Order: sequence, then structure tokens, then C-alpha cells
Amino acid sequence: MKIKKNQIIYGILLLVFILSVLPWLKEGVPVTDDYRHHASRAWFIKEEFKQLQFSEWVPYMYGGWPFLHFYHPMFYLITSPIALLFNPIVFLKITTILAYAIALFGTFYAAKLLFKDEEVSMIAAVAYFLSSHFLFHATISGALPRLMAIALVPITSTYFIKALEENDKKITAISTILLAILFMMHTSVAVPAFIICFVYTLYNSYLTKTSASFLKGMLILGIAILLSMAWILPMLLEKEYGNFSESEGKISPPYLEQSFRSFGINHNGQTYIRSNYFGYATLVLALISLLFIKKNKTVNFLKLGFITSVFFYFNIFNLLDLVPMLKIALTGSSSYFISMVVFNSVMLAGVGAKSICKKIKKDYLIYILALIIIIELYPGLNTFSYGWSNQKTENFVNPPQLIQAWEFIKQQEGNFVVFSSVGQAAEIYHNKQEFGADWVGCPQCVQKETYKIHNEIWQNFTKGIKNDEQLGYLGVKYYVIPCQYKIENKLAYTNGVVCAYENEKFKSMIESEAKITNINYKLDEVSFKTNSNKPTNVLVKINYFKPHWRAYVNGNETQISQIWPEFMSIDVPVGQNEVLFKYRTNASHIVAWFITFLTIILGTYYVRK
Repeated sequence: MKIKKNQIIYGILLLVFILSVLPWLKEGVPVTDDYRHHASRAWFIKEEFKQLQFSEWVPYMYGGWPFLHFYHPMFYLITSPIALLFNPIVFLKITTILAYAIALFGTFYAAKLLFKDEEVSMIAAVAYFLSSHFLFHATISGALPRLMAIALVPITSTYFIKALEENDKKITAISTILLAILFMMHTSVAVPAFIICFVYTLYNSYLTKTSASFLKGMLILGIAILLSMAWILPMLLEKEYGNFSESEGKISPPYLEQSFRSFGINHNGQTYIRSNYFGYATLVLALISLLFIKKNKTVNFLKLGFITSVFFYFNIFNLLDLVPMLKIALTGSSSYFISMVVFNSVMLAGVGAKSICKKIKKDYLIYILALIIIIELYPGLNTFSYGWSNQKTENFVNPPQLIQAWEFIKQQEGNFVVFSSVGQAAEIYHNKQEFGADWVGCPQCVQKETYKIHNEIWQNFTKGIKNDEQLGYLGVKYYVIPCQYKIENKLAYTNGVVCAYENEKFKSMIESEAKITNINYKLDEVSFKTNSNKPTNVLVKINYFKPHWRAYVNGNETQISQIWPEFMSIDVPVGQNEVLFKYRTNASHIVAWFITFLTIILGTYYVRK
């Protein structure tokens, strides 16, 4: 029985995917930069479902912070069923594999949509999937929203090109929705895609010589932003309360080694990480298409996209510095344009490989490339990481003795803060607020003063400097450290490897001269009763995010004062009082959601008309 060409192509794609997924099926996880944050957020989503309380306010780190307010929400919205059904560490693996599938099969579908050729599509899909740019974020960075956004770039860009080329309402609607999803998945990846799509729009207007084509492209981009308004508007209106100060310096271009890394990793002088062959072959094929393939409108879109994305990638003439707020959106670096560089180059590479095969009247080149892929794929994926944790998957990177110490903490009554000097995602295991090293590198997860103080305290702690009184005021009741390091505090728990010490200077999370009773904490509120024989104040050690926190005494709203560093304080009258602090939605959220829903309604009407 003769095997059909398309069966070989689908077999190669399936083999690439299986080989890519195999390393993720063993126990443990890769040691990454960001997995700890996403594990904690997945656990928090599960807690929301468990408690049937749905709020953007996360109370477990940094004194609380509205993490979906200043951080891309779409990844967590899409993957929330996975977070609900699985352990948060298993969630990391499943969502990474999902991103793999979208990057490989989504790019294949995108290329097929553009060129209607499965061989071109196979080369483009595997080239994008195997780009070190994609794999870096999968196994070293661990930045899952960014990884998912990178996976979506090919299909999103392709639908935009098709929407410009064809007068099809369905394609236009899909393009708009994908752009909105990409924008809310990861802004730093999406903004370069929007800029290059704008370039595509200008080019299409030049070809058609009509303003209608320009208006169509701008409408797609504009409506995508309106669909994202539920997230964008509150973030922009309340940006001053976040920790997103715009740097005074220029947007920095990537260093040269980083650019080459996007097309393959070299031997680093000590260990073999990943060969360059397929990555550099992709670049060569892209350049062949760039120079020699002409009179093809779709290829010309990609050529222009490749040239302009490289231009912006290196921020030539510093043009990006002229765009307002772009430094914040790109977090100060033009390197985020690499997704568009790689997208355009792999599509050109697929066309280039097919063109050469036609020229020599042989398909050998396509399948020689496929052979190179298979030879270098599995060793590359296995070593393309800082390392692999040797713990059980559910333990994350934490040894069992550390988890035992956190279990002891979990059993202690009351609300307090834990200072864990080792381990990751501690709050998942002890279910208390965590002060330790985990979130020190996350400025967008907290207000400015708290971020500054936490970093200073952590840096001092690593030098052996610890102020129990200051930490006690901040709510720290326990220190969790390796037993080999001794501190002058009361030993509360030990298993011989990890010790938990009690901070005798601990102050209650709700401080007052009044008697405090009936304390009840929920995810986004705290209630209690006070009883005093004179007017007094109450200090609540939750970070005061001004636009949303409200306080009520006996059902009447009262003014909140900010107390160092960013806690909340109110005055209460004589006698017995019922007090409630509540994180509430405000007018900006309501208006933003109205804009998003109105856009959806009008868009649906347009498509069905």
C-alpha cells in the first residue's frame, strides 16, 4: 500500500509533538524563572471555585494585590477549567503542552490557510515550534501567558492577512477575536503584532489604492482593543496605583547573541544544549524567499512583515521611543518583536523550501529538513532547561521536608504571614500569606512602597540581618529556614532538615486598643467586631488599593487612612461595632465591561446581518 504524501506530513507533525511532550510526562518539572508565580495563581483560581468567591484580589502574597488588574487575564480565563480539575503543578505541565499543540498545529493550519500547501505548512509549523524563542519560554522562562501568546502569534497574524485579502465577514470576525485574545494574553507580545498588522494594513492600502482597505484594517485593530476594554480601561485609569513607572531610558535593542539564539542554541562551552542546524536552515530559506520569490501578494506581506519586524526588533533610528507608553508595554525592550520576526521568517522558509523543490523537481529538501528535525529534537528538548526537579510533581521543586514544615504552619490557627527563605509557591502548601523570596522579583504584583520594603528586607535577610520587630509589625509569625542556619528565635517545629521558628515580636493582623472579636477572613473581605470604652482606630494589615477597598462601620461607609507601608486604618466609635472591609468593583470596571459587551453585541449583529 502506497503511503500518501499528506500521511507522511501528518505523521511527522505527530512525531514531533509526541517527542516534544514525552519529557513532560516524567515526574517533576523544569526549573524555570516564572513557574512558581503561575502555580500560585492556578491554586488561587481553584480556591475561588472552592469557596465560590470570584475576585481579582489575591490575599496570599505581598499583603494582597489585584493580580488580574495589572496582569494579563486571558491565559487564566481560558485555562481555569484545567486549574479547577488538576493539582496546580500538574496545571503547569498541561498548559505548557497545550501551548505546544497550539504552536505546532496552529501554525500548520495558519500556513495552510495562507498557501494551501501542506509541505510549506509542515516546514513553517515545525520551524516556529522548534525556534529557541518558543522553547526558551516553555522550559527556561516558564512564562506561561507569554508562551501561550507566542503560540497564538502565527494563527492571529495569518487571519489578519486573510481578512485584508478577502472580503469575508467570518474571517474578519475571527481575526478581530484572535487579536483581542492575544492582547489580553500578553501585551508585550501583542503590541508588536498590532504594529506589524498596521504595516500590513498600509501595504494593502498601497496595493488596492483605496481608503476602504485601510479603514478595514484599522477597524479590525480598533474593535480588538474595544473587546479588550474590560481589562484595558481599569488598568489605564488606575495605573498610578500600580508599579509600572516608565523608565527614562530608551527602549533597548536585544544583544546579538539573543538574536542568534532565536534560530538555534550553540554549545555553551560546557554542555551541549541544542544544535543550530534547523534554526539556521530556516533563516537561510527565509532569506532565499525574501530575495528571489516575487509576484506573490501573500509572500510580499510576509517579506514586508519580516523586514519591518527586524527593523523594530533592533529599534533602528529609535523610532519606538517616539510611541507613548510603548516602554511600559514592551517592558523597556524591543526584543518582543522577535515573535513577529520568527513568524514571518518561518512562513517565508516554508515557501522557500517548496520553491527550491519545484526548481530541482525533487521533494528531497523537504524531507531532509524533516530528518534533521527528528535527529535533533529529542536531545534538544531534554536539555533545553536549567534543569529538572527531582521531586514528585505535586511537590514542585520543594523537598518533602520543606513541605512537612509548611504543613505544620498550615495547622496553626489564625491569619498571619510566613517568611520562607527557601522553596517556591509556599502559599500553596501552608495556605497563609507568604513574605519570602518567591514574589520579590514581581514588581507588577504589588504597590511601589511594599515592593521596595520587601526587597530591602529580603536583601538584608540574605546578609544575615533580620529585624524581628519590623517583621512582626508586618505580620510575620514564622520563619521557615534550613536547620543548618541558626537564628535567635523560638524553635516551633523541626524535622532535622527544615526548621520553623516563631517570631515573638509578631503583632496581630488586626491591631487596635479596642477588643477585636468574630474575625472572619474571605478572599476579598474581612469582617470583625470591636468593643471599646473610647473612640479609637483599627489597623488592618491588608494593602490599601485605593480605587477598590471600602470600609463600613455598622453598615455606614467610613474613610480609610493609609498607614505605613500601605496598610489600612479606620476610626471606630465607643461601644460595640460591626466592621467590614470589602474590595469592590467600581465605575471604571462597569463602564469597561459595558464597552466590551456592547462591542460583542454589535459585532455579532454585523456578522449575522
